Amino acid sequence: MQFISLVLQASLSEVIFLAFESATYAFTLNGKMEPFDAPDAIKKRRMKMYNELLHMEPQQIIAENQDFESFVAQKRSSMIEYLKSTVFTGFDRIDGDQFDIKFLRLCKAVWLLHLVAFACAPASAEIFRVPPDSPYMPDYMKENEDIQPRTDLVPKGQANKQRFVAFVTVPGFTLRNSCIKADVCCVDSLC
Repeated sequence: MQFISLVLQASLSEVIFLAFESATYAFTLNGKMEPFDAPDAIKKRRMKMYNELLHMEPQQIIAENQDFESFVAQKRSSMIEYLKSTVFTGFDRIDGDQFDIKFLRLCKAVWLLHLVAFACAPASAEIFRVPPDSPYMPDYMKENEDIQPRTDLVPKGQANKQRFVAFVTVPGFTLRNSCIKADVCCVDSLC
């Protein structure tokens, strides 16, 4: 059951963070480009919006911000389409109200993260996704504490053998000299 939860988390992250690295992540969802403005003015506007939205409920943001409303609608549609097209056949039995509340909170958190990341100097934060079969690097990745490698399956003398990533559940981020580690699940933890 825990494996299914991790796969669902990985799928949700893939959908919600798609195009995050673009400075116009959600500002062009309506098909219209923002008029050109000085980069410093754009950064100030994003930081101001971040501060205004930080303590608001997601439903209130939807009512007041058309870009956020479009972002949520597009991400919800993509997520539902993905869930219906995969092995998650029980999706129609999920409590819709609970899903909506949690999904809106997730959308708000990602929206605010993007606003603040692109309001800072340098102009961009970087998201990094870890492809399957990548070597596990503890400086940039972490594994859920509930999931530990199966050391009983490791032959004697190979305890320090290189670990490899099976899949990423949440991407990582770098901003200036800081790193938010990616959440991953390693191959040896799936045994």
